[in-house]
Amino acid sequence: MIKDTLKNAIRSLSNKHGIKEKELRIKISKPKGSLRYEIMKNSEVLEETNVATALNLNTVVAFMVGNRLNAIVDSIAKEFSVPEQTVNVRIYTKTDDSEPLLYLFDDTTPVAGLEIDKFI
Repeated sequence: MIKDTLKNAIRSLSNKHGIKEKELRIKISKPKGSLRYEIMKNSEVLEETNVATALNLNTVVAFMVGNRLNAIVDSIAKEFSVPEQTVNVRIYTKTDDSEPLLYLFDDTTPVAGLEIDKFI
């Protein structure tokens, strides 16, 4: 179900911004201790948004998903020894069917690809 939500978000946001699905990134970070969501075209930030808009969720679901994502980002930062202020996880796709993938960054430095099923 989470993968389907992420697929739909990739498709919807790429349409909204008029870019290819393979160019879209949803960046989740915690620069000031709370989650921040940015929509990117490759490495260029197009807009800062919220979890409801980024993942196309209603308010109640967005609240629950936001709390879960906060815990996931904290867990990833700890597991990979990346400071909370510079950790970010990017949701993206490389496939024609928009299969979601995750990649961990320490600020702008790539750290590791993440297995989506392990964290979500």
